[in-house]
Amino acid sequence: MENKKTKKNPVARFFCSLKLTITLLILLAVVSIFGTVIPQRLADSQYLKHYSEGLFHFLNFLGIFDLYHAWWFRLLLVLLIVNLIFCSLERFPRAWRFIKSPRKWLGPDEIKQFPMKDSFEVSSKSLSADKAEELITSVLKRVERSEKDGRIVLFHESGKISRLGVYITHLSVIIIILGALIGSIFGFEGFVSLLEGTSTNVIYLRDGLNTPKKLDFTIRCDNFEISLYPNGMVKEYTSYLSVIKDRKVIIDKQKVEVNHPLMYEGIRFYQASYEKQRSPLMTIGVMVRGSVGEKVYKIVGGAKVRLKDGAVFSVVQYNPDLQGFGPAVQIMEQPPKGEAKTFWIFLNYPKFDMKRGGEHIFVLKNVEELYSTGLQVTKDPGVWVVWLGCLVMVGGLVVTFFISHKRVWVILEPEGKKIKVNIVGSSNRNLIGFENDFKRLSESIRAKLGKKGPKPAKV
Repeated sequence: MENKKTKKNPVARFFCSLKLTITLLILLAVVSIFGTVIPQRLADSQYLKHYSEGLFHFLNFLGIFDLYHAWWFRLLLVLLIVNLIFCSLERFPRAWRFIKSPRKWLGPDEIKQFPMKDSFEVSSKSLSADKAEELITSVLKRVERSEKDGRIVLFHESGKISRLGVYITHLSVIIIILGALIGSIFGFEGFVSLLEGTSTNVIYLRDGLNTPKKLDFTIRCDNFEISLYPNGMVKEYTSYLSVIKDRKVIIDKQKVEVNHPLMYEGIRFYQASYEKQRSPLMTIGVMVRGSVGEKVYKIVGGAKVRLKDGAVFSVVQYNPDLQGFGPAVQIMEQPPKGEAKTFWIFLNYPKFDMKRGGEHIFVLKNVEELYSTGLQVTKDPGVWVVWLGCLVMVGGLVVTFFISHKRVWVILEPEGKKIKVNIVGSSNRNLIGFENDFKRLSESIRAKLGKKGPKPAKV
């Protein structure tokens, strides 16, 4: 029932409404379905392939393509938080009264209200009231004693925290939602592609616009490895990343695999994809005919290199197996004077270019496939708040479903030569289990008082 304050205050009545809770949960469920079915935060061009321009602008205005960051979605979450707070505050005082001011005294008429009870009599000649009280206390362990009009009531309770289980669960939901809001507002999700040996301090947000975002540090890809199954399928791929800040290497060549990210300053770098570059990295040695020694260059296709005498050479094309002779590179050499010449050099035949008779001798020393690693970059400052909420929720569920508030009253009523003993029990849940506990307790008290009789029954 709604209390007087709620009846007088329409705002409180609105936020305490169970209908509001159900409505908000249904709306959030429907929105989550749309967020799963409709791809989120893609480029505008990708959406325009499936939607007309007018429909695209309308859905984009509603935030359908970025549901979890839309202002109205956050508003739904805030409303659910307010709803849970109002509902909890309205019902919490009653639960707190159960904990703070337990019902320690039971009158004769009040005993009839409880379905779990047992009653018997013992002789006051063989057992005094004080001794009976002492024996009962030894069974119940912890009791609170009350006495009035010659009646003694021994009260025992356990598991009273179970009265707070639902409120702990409500609190956990609020914490989880707050964590989600913190991550949504202050966090980001982006991506970056890094070629082996390159570094950057800029990532691109997954907001449909690929907005660049500058980091406070530099991320470098030192190496990328890929392993294959015998059939040529990709087995796994791994990046070795370094973090550089203020010209100092903070993290050096950390191995990053799928589901094993690199984390720095709350930002996680996940191994998400890779891409094979069109041109490999070629190691080419250049010697001047008639001279001793060579100069080694590492270049990719299209790159130009100027030699000491002013000549320029570049890689025109690469062939992994030219006419069965293995990897080969076509070189274009532009001397300081005269026409440019093109020719092939082979990895498996390092002396092949000596026969050409040019002033420079080119040797293909190595060919290395180049890959760029695709990294998913995320920052979610609310993730630890969410984890805390999950931990609190587990505690709340344990308290709610596995702990019962059990109360037992033992009333001693001296009546002439006899002492009437009433045992009353109550539990807020798991009544079947408590019935068995109550029977064992009652039997123990009977045995302690030297009273044998039929087992107590639920009436």
